[in-house]
Amino acid sequence: MKGKMLLILIIILFSIFLGLAEGTTNEIILKVSSEITPSQLTPGNEGFIKIIISNEGTADLSDVYVKLKSVDKPLQVNYQDFNPRYLGGVKAGGSTSTIYKFNVPPGTSSGTYAAMFSINKYFAGNREEVITEYVLIEVQAPTSLRIESVEPSSFKPGEKSIMMITLKNTGSSTINNIMLSWQASEDIILPLGSDNIISISSLKGREEKKIPINIAISPEAAPGVYSLDIKTNYYDQTGTKKSLESTVGILIEGTTDFDVSVQEVSGSQVSLSIANVGVNPASAVSVRIPQQSSFSVIGSAEAFVGNLEPGDYSVTTFMLIKKHEGKLMVEVSYTDTTGNRKTLQKEVDVPVEAFKEKPIKAGRDSRESSGKKYILAGIIGLIILASIFFAWKAKRGKEG
Repeated sequence: MKGKMLLILIIILFSIFLGLAEGTTNEIILKVSSEITPSQLTPGNEGFIKIIISNEGTADLSDVYVKLKSVDKPLQVNYQDFNPRYLGGVKAGGSTSTIYKFNVPPGTSSGTYAAMFSINKYFAGNREEVITEYVLIEVQAPTSLRIESVEPSSFKPGEKSIMMITLKNTGSSTINNIMLSWQASEDIILPLGSDNIISISSLKGREEKKIPINIAISPEAAPGVYSLDIKTNYYDQTGTKKSLESTVGILIEGTTDFDVSVQEVSGSQVSLSIANVGVNPASAVSVRIPQQSSFSVIGSAEAFVGNLEPGDYSVTTFMLIKKHEGKLMVEVSYTDTTGNRKTLQKEVDVPVEAFKEKPIKAGRDSRESSGKKYILAGIIGLIILASIFFAWKAKRGKEG
């Protein structure tokens, strides 16, 4: 009896083992994966989706089909790609693949787009849809942040001003969490009332942002061109951190000024002294007497002086006529160190006595009266001499 029971138990266990072995031998396990090249796409480019089908089971798969069922717009694929593709069989432990090409049209917005695939297998003459695969496609429109401008581009020592930095997103998608910092060489420019770090939450595609910054220029800053370093960090819509480093030239202008004074007055000739009392050299200096109510010019109204270094001076002469009371207006034009032509207007005190009219008529009458007196005296003298001569002659005749 015990022997029969043992035999039955062995038969049952053997049957279970055969069933398990048969099930294991006939099992097909499909695994579907995908690859996208390139991993991140930009509008106007094309990409490729690779569908990979692996058989991780123990039985061979005789037939497998892949079908692209849908793709999010505006992504584009060839309409023929919507037809099922036959990939043949897949042996146990083996794999097969197929590639789909798609286009990202220009102007496509940044975001995540999906393509849906179905994988069908044929086993033992039966069709069975086993897997639906979704492939996610990341599209990132180009983001390019740049420094559009820094205004003004020149300052003066000791000046307080507002520096305006303009940022522009030249891409078509929004960028976020913008952090901007700046620093001038030799610390000639410092922020007033805040630090040198500015944060901006977001900037849409093609959008500009003007950032006003209160600044002060060091009073000890020497004239010249200094660098302004601007660093910017931001994130695109995929969460990728990007950086931008820019350098902008800032001009610190030295003062250029002139002192104009009267050197000498001789009749209508007025000699003017033009001195460069600034800290910058001045090139192509010229002096001009503009039209005015107090003076008029005889001859040329403009004289070329030349180049004047700081502390140098030159003298030029004009022929002037005094018309009314008032100061002489003088214009000094020059080319500064940046190549720009500038003009300064100066008022000059001219001694009034040098232009007083002489009493010409009275002087002429006096000279005429004196001449008549001399003539009359001469006539009287001749009469006296003639009288003496005739008296002497008469006396001599009597003696003879």
